[in-house]
Amino acid sequence: MRTYWITADIAWRGATATWPNLHSVGRVESRREGGDHGAMETRDDLPSRPCDASQFAQAVREHGGVANSLPWGLDGSLREDACRIRNEKGAYNCAVLRHLALPLLQWESGHKRGIKAWRKRAGWDRQYLIKVLMG
Repeated sequence: MRTYWITADIAWRGATATWPNLHSVGRVESRREGGDHGAMETRDDLPSRPCDASQFAQAVREHGGVANSLPWGLDGSLREDACRIRNEKGAYNCAVLRHLALPLLQWESGHKRGIKAWRKRAGWDRQYLIKVLMG
C-alpha cells in the first residue's frame, strides 16, 4: 500500500535558493506486509512541474513501472550484474544476447512461472527452446 503527500509550501526547507525552479516536494510511503513482519519505505521526490496529489501519485507509479521493467529483467532474471566476463567484446556480445533473450522469454506464456524458470526450461528442453525462439 502506498500513501502520497505533496506540498508547495517549500520555503521552510530553504531549498528555493538552491533550486529556483523547484515547485513542490512529494513524499511516498510504501508499506508491504507479508510473512511475520512487514516493511516500510519512505522516500522524497521532487516533481519537475507543479501538480496535485493525484497527478503526483500517477507520475510516481508510471516512473516505477518503467524503472522496474528494465533493469530487473536483466539483472534479477538473467543475472547480468553477476557476469564475470571482462573482455570488451565478450561482455558486449553477452549483453546483446541478454537483450535479445529477455523479450523472447517475456512473450512466452507456456506456463505460469517466472523468467528464471522459463530460461531454465529452455536450457533443458530443446522443443521448448525452439518454441521460445520462434516467438
